Amino acid sequence: LISHAWYGLGEGEMMRAEEAAAKGYAAFALDMYGKGKRATSVPEAMALRGELGSLGAEVQQERALAGLDQLRDGGVVPELGVDVDTDQLFASGYCAGAIYASELARLNAGVQAVALFHANYQNLSAFTPAMSDVWMQYHHAEYDRVGDDGLLALEKNLAGAGLCGNQNSDAP
Repeated sequence: LISHAWYGLGEGEMMRAEEAAAKGYAAFALDMYGKGKRATSVPEAMALRGELGSLGAEVQQERALAGLDQLRDGGVVPELGVDVDTDQLFASGYCAGAIYASELARLNAGVQAVALFHANYQNLSAFTPAMSDVWMQYHHAEYDRVGDDGLLALEKNLAGAGLCGNQNSDAP
């Protein structure tokens, strides 16, 4: 499952889904905003993200779960004749998409791993020990707006929840 950044589902996420499919993976690009809702500027992106946020956490969770369900039996991906190993589900997201992907881990929705890019670490504070079975990978860059202090705070939070493991461990 590939979750979009705050501008909405765009060419970047579609390219990643096509790349994954070309390598033999089943892939689905999640659209949290709805068909045709795309931003072309920062103010539009802020408005779309705010609109989604105003619907509440439950609606956001339902949409993320509905996207993941597209990879399961009865979903659009298996209906297209693509084999999906539902014991090996993976979610990834960039920026706002990282929040949606991490939410699938937090909800124990059946993902075995998540990869989060340029996440807003303050929004990733609700981790629980129940997530310890999900392999999580965070990608942080030099110019990330939360800076190293944000990353260090996240590591402290994860360690306090018993979720911060060996950075060199192998993925399941």
